[in-house]
Amino acid sequence: MIAKIILSTLAATAVMTLFTNMAAMLLKKNLFVIRILTRLLERKSERVNQKNFFPYWALATIIHYLIGIFFAFVCLYWAPKLLQTTPVFGDWLTCGLILGVVAVVSWITLKKIRDGSRLDAPWKLFYVVIFLGHIVFSFTLYYAYFKFN
Repeated sequence: MIAKIILSTLAATAVMTLFTNMAAMLLKKNLFVIRILTRLLERKSERVNQKNFFPYWALATIIHYLIGIFFAFVCLYWAPKLLQTTPVFGDWLTCGLILGVVAVVSWITLKKIRDGSRLDAPWKLFYVVIFLGHIVFSFTLYYAYFKFN
C-alpha cells in the first residue's frame, strides 16, 4: 500500500508540475515551481549560476516531491473512508482545495522567510496557479491510486 501511495504521488506531482509549467508557457510568466523554489533556496548573497545551479535544483526537486508524498498521505488518510469506499467527487475536490490553501500559505511564508521579493515571479498569479495545481494533484492522485490496481 505504501509503494502504491508513493507511485501515485509521483504521478500526481508530475502532472501538477506539468500543469504549472504549461500555465507558465501559455501565460509567458515565470510560474515554474521548481525554478522558483531553486531561487528561494539559494543564499541571499549569491546568485546561482550554471556551475552551481544543479545542487539547488536537485534539492528543490527532491523537496517538491517529498511534499507531494506528504500531501498524498494527508489526502489518503485525512478522510479514511477514501480507502474503504468508492471515493466521490466532493472528497477529492475538498482535498484539493485544502491542499491548495496549505500550499499557498506555505509559499507566502517561504517567500517572506527567504526574501522572495528579489525574484521576478508574478506572485499573485503564481498563487492562483499553485492553488489550481493542487486540485489537479488531488484528482490525479485519486485516478492513479484507485484506477491502477
